[in-house]
Amino acid sequence: MITLRHTEHAPLSPALKKPATPLAACKYIHSPVSGLILHRKKLGAWIRPGEVVAEVVDPVTDFVTPLVAEYGGVLYARHWAKFATAGMLVVRLAGEDEVRSGDLLVG
Repeated sequence: MITLRHTEHAPLSPALKKPATPLAACKYIHSPVSGLILHRKKLGAWIRPGEVVAEVVDPVTDFVTPLVAEYGGVLYARHWAKFATAGMLVVRLAGEDEVRSGDLLVG
């Protein structure tokens, strides 16, 4: 915990590595099926529209379902689980263009 005397100032925040992204520009990629998640992109990678960010493999049939980014952005979060259930949020991207509205805290 930092305690400040009346003559001290709070430390400066570090500079941003990339410009801030509006919450309305965050995009979420859900798995349409259940299966093993194979992430194909690293955290921090810039994703282009149409790029495969992960694949979901059905353990019974070996069928592979690609998870494709509809919009571009920085891959900033992936689900920690290795197995997806149908409808599960798997990847989060922070883009530049605002594409969502309404209740922005719900993915």
